[in-house]
Amino acid sequence: VVLWHGMGDDCCNPESMGRIQVLLQDSLPGVFVHSVQVGDNRDEDHESGFFGQVSDQVDLVCEQLAGIPELADGFNAIGFSQGGLFLRAYVQRCNRPAVKQLITFGSPHGGVTDIPNCMGPRDFRCNLMRSLIRYGVYSAYVQHRVVQAQYYKDPRNIEGYLAKNIFLPDLNNEGANKNQTYAENLAQLDRFVMVRFAEDRMVKPAETAWFWTVDEEGALVPLEKQELYQDDWLGLQKLGGRLEFLVSPGQHVSCFFFTNKEKRTVTHQGGMSFIDANKRSVSPRYNSTLPQRGSEPKRTNGLPTSINVIFFVLDAFLCMNDVLGTKKNSSISGPFHFQNSAFSIYTALSRLFSCLLYSLYPL
Repeated sequence: VVLWHGMGDDCCNPESMGRIQVLLQDSLPGVFVHSVQVGDNRDEDHESGFFGQVSDQVDLVCEQLAGIPELADGFNAIGFSQGGLFLRAYVQRCNRPAVKQLITFGSPHGGVTDIPNCMGPRDFRCNLMRSLIRYGVYSAYVQHRVVQAQYYKDPRNIEGYLAKNIFLPDLNNEGANKNQTYAENLAQLDRFVMVRFAEDRMVKPAETAWFWTVDEEGALVPLEKQELYQDDWLGLQKLGGRLEFLVSPGQHVSCFFFTNKEKRTVTHQGGMSFIDANKRSVSPRYNSTLPQRGSEPKRTNGLPTSINVIFFVLDAFLCMNDVLGTKKNSSISGPFHFQNSAFSIYTALSRLFSCLLYSLYPL
């Protein structure tokens, strides 16, 4: 089994991925479990979830997995949040050794269209972030440095998305020239299971976990209504009954492990569900949310609480200090480790984008 963690986590955190690895080994005696690490240590792996080029990370993991003897005959892959999206990229782009079953939890297969945990149109931080995204998310500087920008899909700027997003349009075969290898590799899966979370506020829309997208008017577009499925750009039609859509209760990446000793129906929805809900009765054995270093602040009428405003002002001051400091320094220290040879508006936007992302996603 191969695991790939999500944003804000790392390969070996004993309270999250490490715990899941132990659970798998306890449940399946003798199973080999590998948790993907990008970088030389946990800190670098954690940082890679925010910064870098996703395609480079996928290429690195392709090399890593090819060098692990225990995986030579194939393996099952489990991806959490963006880690599931990246594992799909592994299947489509290299898949040696081959993935047999791919299971993704809350993964943004259809891209994301809004900011994590934003609760309404009157939130100051969210509106500031939305303005920055509209202005600079498809700039070359941001695209080559911020991971989340590489699967951001602006429904009001599809032309910009297709032309300038360096990762997701290619992965979803949305360009004029279709990559048949992508469709062939994905169609070879024994099973592709996509789980979305009923109360997910981290990825928007939550249904992106099922490849759903949002149109220019903000309406959800189910997978079966998209050209991606109708023309079978990714081989999803060929999967047929091997393609499964599940919905789990709870917030983003609330993971459930089940036994059959006590019976409880797993809820599943969607026009393309290939599972008979009446036959999928299981009971929860373990419920764990991947750790987040902090918690979502309470809000009133969509506005941060007074104490959160204070911290946000401090965050913004420190971030702008960093941004303006790029004029004077050729090397920027601190948590972002960007090397800058010249100051530009895209440098400022990218660093402020990153600062606000850290502020919106408590670490």
